[in-house]
Amino acid sequence: MGLIAEVDDQIGRIVRYLKDSGRYQTTMIVFTSDHGDYLGDHWMGEKQLFHDPSVRVPLIVRDPRSAADGTRGKVSHALVEMIDIAPTLLDFYGAAPREHVLEGCSLLPLIEGRGGSGRNHVFSEYHYAEDRAGWGLGHPIATSMARMVADRRWKLMQFEHAPPLLFDREADPDEVHDLATSPEHRGVLEQLHECLFRWARNPRSNICTPLDVLEDYGDRMRHYDECAMQGFVIGYWDEAELDHEKRKRTAYEAARNSRD
Repeated sequence: MGLIAEVDDQIGRIVRYLKDSGRYQTTMIVFTSDHGDYLGDHWMGEKQLFHDPSVRVPLIVRDPRSAADGTRGKVSHALVEMIDIAPTLLDFYGAAPREHVLEGCSLLPLIEGRGGSGRNHVFSEYHYAEDRAGWGLGHPIATSMARMVADRRWKLMQFEHAPPLLFDREADPDEVHDLATSPEHRGVLEQLHECLFRWARNPRSNICTPLDVLEDYGDRMRHYDECAMQGFVIGYWDEAELDHEKRKRTAYEAARNSRD
């Protein structure tokens, strides 16, 4: 209770400063937490697994714009992730998106009441090598990984060195009855496992090259292929095309630097 009071006091200080400095009506405030705590749930403490007491965290967004008035004071049950916060703030302040780096989705459509979160599943992962489970079980450090995928009903916990856990969050909201070995739920298990595998196969890896540059490069490669089919050597057609390409690159770099 003392910690809760401390959080309330500090949020009050921030809000007072924003109001006193004239920034309150131009600032988005996001209140959240990095994780929950079992506090005895599932006969555990700490946070290391993926039951709801650990992975479901508060997310309160105060958007000062009139566009958000339609959802103000309401509760959303959309599936969102912590990684959605950065794209949301970029979108709110009109900054250029970083789709080649950020994996999250902007929540402005959800906040403005004109769409959902764009998610059908949420994911979480944890490297437990430094915990008792890691050094106590003697698992290899590099593969001491636990991952979770959940939709509105089902949750799968997948481990590299242990059997999976499957919960029906609709029929079993406390996540007590593991259904991973149930023959009638094999299809659900396989479907979620494939979803998790697909997510793991597609990380944001082009961190040095924005997507619009790759798209432009692809357009040029298609042009070169068309030229090659006509018997021309791949490359710039003439000096005019080279100058045009240089101007495009210069304009792109100038625009990117102004955004940064």
